[in-house]
Amino acid sequence: MASCGLDRLLDRRSGTALSQDPADLMFLYRSVRKRAVRRAIEFGSGQSTLFIAQALHDNGAGHLWSLDAD
Repeated sequence: MASCGLDRLLDRRSGTALSQDPADLMFLYRSVRKRAVRRAIEFGSGQSTLFIAQALHDNGAGHLWSLDAD
């Protein structure tokens, strides 16, 4: 994660946010990159939102819709 520079995304977590397994976040990031996703819809925003957004950015373009009750 550090070699990709993604470890900095974990530092942005809110103090009230639940932590996620870094391996799950990396899997999500790599899946979006590998599949060249251009559009994503996420239900419940949090750390995963940052990883999806970063993957879309690294793909060159994309759009993320993130829905949350808060």
